[in-house]
Amino acid sequence: MARLIYGKRGKNGPFTFDSLYDFYFFLGILTGQKHTKIAWEKNDEQGAWGSEGRVQIYSDLDFFPQGVIKRATAGVGNIKHRVNSNDFVIDLLENHSFCEIQSYGRSTSEIVPTSKLDVQYTVPEEYLEIFNEGLSQ
Repeated sequence: MARLIYGKRGKNGPFTFDSLYDFYFFLGILTGQKHTKIAWEKNDEQGAWGSEGRVQIYSDLDFFPQGVIKRATAGVGNIKHRVNSNDFVIDLLENHSFCEIQSYGRSTSEIVPTSKLDVQYTVPEEYLEIFNEGLSQ
């Protein structure tokens, strides 16, 4: 089952969802990969305090859940917004059929769904419709 609260730190506090509907809608958006990418930046390899899990958003936030809008910060380059949350990205890897793709010679790896069907299997039946709405965005 999904969680509604991820992490403790951050200038805005933890990354939170208002409801499981919001979580599964966002999971659908992430699975569709049309507006987002997920990165694991190994900043500790470059002297920073540690690695960072980031959801990179390439579109406006008009249809994103409020928890995402509240937590989003400015992006860099063609990334319009980003949400930093190691705890959330780790949850995707451990509980929602996402996997890490390492790029040789790079300190950032991409986090992607193993398949849309695999992610869908992690969604309780009562949230499948909202997951599919997010997927169709």
